[in-house]
Formats: sequence, structure tokens, C-alpha cells
Amino acid sequence: MLYAKCPNAVAASNGIHQINETEKRQQNYEDLKDLGYTEKEIYQDLGNAHFLSHNYETALFWYEKLIEISLGWSFGPIVPKEI
Repeated sequence: MLYAKCPNAVAASNGIHQINETEKRQQNYEDLKDLGYTEKEIYQDLGNAHFLSHNYETALFWYEKLIEISLGWSFGPIVPKEI
């Protein structure tokens, strides 16, 4: 029970998992972009593939990207406009 004695090991493991997932997402996107797919096609296809694989967190990530570009939204920080 290494994790029971070292709670920081669990946090470090989760951080590494998050980095690996981010790298996978980026590589999946780049592979499809290189094949000539549009952003909308890529986001929808990756969302659907992960949804059908029961990987709902990653599916949601890609569906949010699809919504952003489809509606022109940005989930980034809100910056007030100057008057």
C-alpha cells in the first residue's frame, strides 16, 4: 500500500495521467488534421469515438470544442470591454 503511506504519490500519479491524456488529445487532433479533416469534423468524430468507448470525460472535451467553434463561443476568461 504505497499510496496509503504517500498521498503525494497519488497526486503525482493523477498529474502524470492528466499530462498523458492531454498529449493523446493533441496527437489525435494533429493526426486527423494532417489527413485533411476540418476542425468541426475532427471535434465531432473524436467526441463520438470517445462517447461510444464510454470515455465520457474526453468525449465532453471534444464536444465542448465543437460547440465553441460552431457557435463562436469561447470558454476562456472573460475580459471586460473598455467603455
